[in-house]
Amino acid sequence: MENNNIDLNEIPIRLTIEIGCVDVSLHDLKTYGEGSVVTLNELAGEHVLVKANGEPIGLAEVVVVDENFAVRIVEILDEAKRKQYKNRKDIVSCGKIVKQKADEDNTEY
Repeated sequence: MENNNIDLNEIPIRLTIEIGCVDVSLHDLKTYGEGSVVTLNELAGEHVLVKANGEPIGLAEVVVVDENFAVRIVEILDEAKRKQYKNRKDIVSCGKIVKQKADEDNTEY
């Protein structure tokens, strides 16, 4: 069998920065056009979620480097926090704290 000597450190990873969300009705969505402004439920200055290949790995703050947006990592999530953030709706649903209970409706706080 041939040994290809793959360097695992060279495998590409896609980083995604989740800055916020908002629930809108289909009616409102259909009215959006060029120049529409969509206000998110998260406050400016709050930490953003950093994901690697779709999996939560950390929290960061948004900064500007030269003329580009960038993020400064402020926390690497431990396994327990990664599990919490994996399904973000377990803890945050567009700015509302949501506690999900088995066999019960979601309760917003």
